Amino acid sequence: MTDLDAYKVSVGYFISDLGTILWFFPSLGGYEYVIHHLLSLVAVAYSMCSGEGQLYTFMVLISETTTPGINLRWYLDVAGMKKSKAYLINGIVIFISWLVARILLFFYMFYHVYLHFDQAEIPSHAPSCTQPFCTFASCVGSMHYSSLIRSP
Repeated sequence: MTDLDAYKVSVGYFISDLGTILWFFPSLGGYEYVIHHLLSLVAVAYSMCSGEGQLYTFMVLISETTTPGINLRWYLDVAGMKKSKAYLINGIVIFISWLVARILLFFYMFYHVYLHFDQAEIPSHAPSCTQPFCTFASCVGSMHYSSLIRSP
């Protein structure tokens, strides 16, 4: 699989997931999920077309590996299996994978950006909202993680 193939799969995933969220809106997520998917779709498509920021784009895409566990948790909840062993194991796996893929990896990514920021050639057409977007994405991820910790 080439980089371009990974981007194509990612763009397709975001489009299909966004379509599902919009189809069942708001039961699968509110506006924050729609905004998340739209911004992610634009960022992945931009990186795919321009070739810029590929390392960081792939680092962020690793965080999407937690999505199947989140979806399974929703299915188990809807099926009335909140008291099952599968639900408990799924919660533990989500807790660990979310911590690694969405919290620790983002700390490493921001640290890496900080170390190598002087090497970046920022194109004049790049949006000036990169820092607020990264801050927003990290805050949403942290809020979601705290809700996972508190959920029974």
